[in-house]
Amino acid sequence: MTPTREDQSAPVSKNSPEAQSVRARAIRFWPEIAAALSFPPEDVQFFPLRSNSRNFHKLCVLDVRVPKHGRFVLRGDFGDKPVERRQAVLARHKKAQVRLNDTPGVFVPEILWHSADYSCILMEFVAGETVDRELGFADLGLGSRPEILQQVGQATAALHGVLRHEERLFWPKFYLPRVVRWAGEVRSGELDVFNRHKFLGLCAYLHRMARRAKGRPFIAGDKHGDFHFHNVMASKEGIHFIDFSDDGGSVQLDDIANLWMANLLQGELDDPLVTDGYGGVSDTDWRAFEYGYGADVLADPVFHFVYGMHLLKFWRFNSLNSLAAEKSMRRRKVILHIFDRLLAEEIKDQT
Repeated sequence: MTPTREDQSAPVSKNSPEAQSVRARAIRFWPEIAAALSFPPEDVQFFPLRSNSRNFHKLCVLDVRVPKHGRFVLRGDFGDKPVERRQAVLARHKKAQVRLNDTPGVFVPEILWHSADYSCILMEFVAGETVDRELGFADLGLGSRPEILQQVGQATAALHGVLRHEERLFWPKFYLPRVVRWAGEVRSGELDVFNRHKFLGLCAYLHRMARRAKGRPFIAGDKHGDFHFHNVMASKEGIHFIDFSDDGGSVQLDDIANLWMANLLQGELDDPLVTDGYGGVSDTDWRAFEYGYGADVLADPVFHFVYGMHLLKFWRFNSLNSLAAEKSMRRRKVILHIFDRLLAEEIKDQT
């Protein structure tokens, strides 16, 4: 995830006039969709699905129920993203969907229709729960957390496998200019972040990790781009990946870093989710995911660097955006804890 100023919009109620207007805009495409797919133009039901309340002013996700044809998902994104970027995201989604066709238990829903400007798409409906919810059920004794994470790791390896390009040598030049720029903005007072000394400490940490990672081999390829447990679904058939994004770069380990960082920042410092394992993630969770993924992710200096970069992005984002005070304070505590764990791991590696 790469936070932008557009991401800083305040949460909007799903029943607000803004959100209703966005849903109505998406539904207006239905006659065109129905004609293209030979669906009935009437007697169709639309129900809002769970999505990020910070995006209700520009995005909607609807459960569409069509008599005699079943259920589908209509997604409308009416932000100011260029058409070329929308097209790139759709192409990545389609490539993953086609190439995973022969992989048992791993799926990407098929795109059935899209508007000319790619702002609105209709896709298959996934009859399952987000992995975020499945993990919550497991923590209540309704499932096995290690088994779920192992399954997600295995599916992630399959996704990255069909999207991989080649093995390359890592060069942190793509990332470091942002680190230098943000550090300079903090020192000059242009960027106001919480606990500025530790933020600058993280910038220094990233330079040390960059030196360790430079020249190391890594797998280059397309990424999911917005990889977190809300965009991974589990069903009786297996694991499904939804809501691809186009955030640039070709380091697939970025997906794994964002997966765990976003998961941690949902919790609180005293939450069992936030532990003293690497980067705040429990050793048990890491082992289960790595076993499924088939690689020792935590032994890779490139991963250490990209994980630190994601922390820096979230730190900056949390300082800039308009989160409610209580939620912002919770996140700040977790961010500082993650940084402390990264420093502790660095010290351990040196002994």
